[in-house]
Amino acid sequence: MQYDDPRAATLELYAIGAGHSYRIMQGVMTIRPSANLDPAAENVPPSARITPGEDTRERLRQIALDLFWEKGYRSTSTRDLAAALGVKQASLYYHVKNKEELLYDICYSSLLQVIHQVEAAAADADNPLEALRQIARSHLTATLTLQKQFLISMYDYRSLSVNRNMEINLFWRRYEDFVSSIFNAAAA
Repeated sequence: MQYDDPRAATLELYAIGAGHSYRIMQGVMTIRPSANLDPAAENVPPSARITPGEDTRERLRQIALDLFWEKGYRSTSTRDLAAALGVKQASLYYHVKNKEELLYDICYSSLLQVIHQVEAAAADADNPLEALRQIARSHLTATLTLQKQFLISMYDYRSLSVNRNMEINLFWRRYEDFVSSIFNAAAA
């Protein structure tokens, strides 16, 4: 049996401190099993099997990204999302808790990718001035690559609930503190 469909698993990492837990990393790991594996075989790990719901959730996330980009978060209804996905509106709630969860995923993942790329670029620099150059280049590259996600995040994150908004603001603070530390080192 041939496998052309990517297999995906969601990865989340939490940090616990000061009586609170913060989701510090979330991503999708794609697994492509070799063509000679049989999904019914006992030697295939459960993580290499995909359920129809996982594939649908990823398609829903992409549809939400496109609709939020075209219409805006507030103007996009769950009815719009369901119609674009080709399911009944009630079926959406099998895949996501609510529309806000989709916005949060977009905001969180785009900001996390920008932060990781900028921090990695700065780590490769030989001195603080070169780190600033690398930060600027990496930031620009990442935000242009993730243009839809990043602009939706910048504009619509205010529509998130208080707790989720605070999480996004904590990430922005982390990013600002990191860049400020490089500026301070370059100025010294």
